[in-house]
Amino acid sequence: MASSATVCARRPRTIFVAGLTIAALGQALRLAAARELGESFTFKVHTHPEQPVVQTGPYWLIRHPSYTGALVCALGFCLAYGNWLSPAMVAFLIGGYVHRIPSEEAAMLEGMGSGYAEYMLRSKRLVPFIF
Repeated sequence: MASSATVCARRPRTIFVAGLTIAALGQALRLAAARELGESFTFKVHTHPEQPVVQTGPYWLIRHPSYTGALVCALGFCLAYGNWLSPAMVAFLIGGYVHRIPSEEAAMLEGMGSGYAEYMLRSKRLVPFIF
């Protein structure tokens, strides 16, 4: 049985570099999303009075670019390292977002009302034009 170091050593360098590049792009999207929201970016699901519906930057096309960035980053690491545990960790991350996104959107609808409802109609959750 080959050790994980041996398996990584056999991975073509281009796949490793491509994976790390994808991971970096995912992280850049996540940071851009946080920067665009400013003070409204929190880890707790809530809104504050008079919070605007942000529809600029990465929010122009998708409602949850921070989550998209995290998933792209995780998938990049899967590609780079080729470890059997990597897809399991991505599945765990997806499971968390499947639970969190509906609660977050319900809180946004309650706190921001029709402005957020209209935004939901014209944008996708995670993948522009698709989902």
